[in-house]
Amino acid sequence: MLQLAGYYKERAGDYEGALDAYRKYNALYLDDVEYLKKQANLLDDLGRYEDELEVWEYIIEIEPDDNDAINAIIDVLGKMGRDPERILPEGLGKQSAKRLEGPEVYQRPS
Repeated sequence: MLQLAGYYKERAGDYEGALDAYRKYNALYLDDVEYLKKQANLLDDLGRYEDELEVWEYIIEIEPDDNDAINAIIDVLGKMGRDPERILPEGLGKQSAKRLEGPEVYQRPS
């Protein structure tokens, strides 16, 4: 039901409402990458790049070889004016483990 609510809110242009529905869904299904990606894409549409980056990094923790997430991280870093070349070689897993302390965008597994 939350997925459907998010879908219709997104179609109606209510990105904040859709984001809220997808957050609630991912609070129940923490590792559903499809809906985490929906959150990240909405955050991009809203210009909330720091939050978007945290979601993409979390996706990389779940699926380290997710090419969509890797490309999205490079893209969002560019939008933030940060050089991906200096960040990515450090290892996404190590960097994201530091950044994922209690974000509002999704629920981190205990």
